[in-house]
Amino acid sequence: MRLTGASALGDLQKEYVTASRVAGAGTVRLMFSQVLPNCAAPLIVQATLGFSSAILGRARLSRPGRASRPQRSGARYSHRRAITSKAHGGL
Repeated sequence: MRLTGASALGDLQKEYVTASRVAGAGTVRLMFSQVLPNCAAPLIVQATLGFSSAILGRARLSRPGRASRPQRSGARYSHRRAITSKAHGGL
């Protein structure tokens, strides 16, 4: 709400809004034809940043402790090699 209000108040002071007002446009028409379309870009950026923050937060919570501890190369599959070598007769 703060972003929308600040953006709208900033746009109300622009010359094209004043020109539309002088031309006889009403308040509702000014808001929907001049101010709100120019306020859309900051709202889209804010929504995108919020969405990406939610995705990153969810990914961070999905496996706690994984990101803080680096894993050595091949440690994930070492137990599979031992099982496979026993199954194939020690190869």
